Amino acid sequence: MKRAPLGRCWLVLLSVPALFVAGCHLLVPPTILAVDPVGARVYVRDAGNTAIRVVDARTHETVARIPLDVLIDGLAVNPSNGELYAAGDRSILVIDPSGGQASAAIPLGAEIAALAVNASGTKLFVLHGHPDGISVIDTRARRTVSTLSADSPSAMVVPPGVDHVYLAQYAADSSGGVGESVISLLETDRLSPITATSLKTFQPLGLALDPSGTRLYAVGIVGAKGEGDGKSPIGGVLVLETGGLRVVASLPLGALPAAVAVNPAGTRAYVLDNAAGTLTVLSTLSHTILETVAVREGPLAIALNASGTEVYISHSDGTLTIVNALTNRVTGENRP
Repeated sequence: MKRAPLGRCWLVLLSVPALFVAGCHLLVPPTILAVDPVGARVYVRDAGNTAIRVVDARTHETVARIPLDVLIDGLAVNPSNGELYAAGDRSILVIDPSGGQASAAIPLGAEIAALAVNASGTKLFVLHGHPDGISVIDTRARRTVSTLSADSPSAMVVPPGVDHVYLAQYAADSSGGVGESVISLLETDRLSPITATSLKTFQPLGLALDPSGTRLYAVGIVGAKGEGDGKSPIGGVLVLETGGLRVVASLPLGALPAAVAVNPAGTRAYVLDNAAGTLTVLSTLSHTILETVAVREGPLAIALNASGTEVYISHSDGTLTIVNALTNRVTGENRP
């Protein structure tokens, strides 16, 4: 069976009540938002999905647009030198943000859905499908150094301070309901597993780590309500100890939690619900919901500034929403 492009798979999932869409192995919210290391600029995929909008984090005004003329499926910033990476057309474009031009293209030979950079900026991790898997790119040599074939990868996150990566994989059950997922910790020289855990009836869509690297937050679909074609998903968040990948807390959320982020202090976790158009604020100490903030429809990606005072949310129409993390109120929008 021919599979649809990965970005379309995610859009299909958002537009129908089905929990798993036949013909789409990789159901990953696109990483269409990135913040530079010092928090001065925010990069967001522009309307039309073929350009990057550069937003001043202080004024929330657009200061530049970077046209790429390819469909953009992922963005990431190198924390060591500020280089911007954009995924599109089965390759990684390396962009100097000061000049706004792609200086190199790293071919991957696979459809790309998500990007992440390690803390030292030496490795770029690429989540991809068709063929399904994860690849590691040497950012200095600008070439792929290792690739792991992994069925139905759905999320990844890079821990602070160590050269590892967490990878989530998912498989639907035979009846089309929510099946079993596996979250693995991989070392990145050969992408060999260090430890792993299986999670019953959980479809992971997003991962985040607290700053200490001791807690892993996984958001996704835990079940469904309704009957037949009228079924709608039920979302939830799991909190795992990274030492043994043991679940220490779980919390029901909205219909479709698309992404999760943790603030630099490690005191708050923020979860986007794509179906409801909301931002849920969680206490990482009590594992309780503190507040639910209504935002614009179609939220897909989330990031925080370096100080943790602002939450940035990118939407399917290219809009960037700014939420004050102290008051949990929307304070601005940057529109295409």
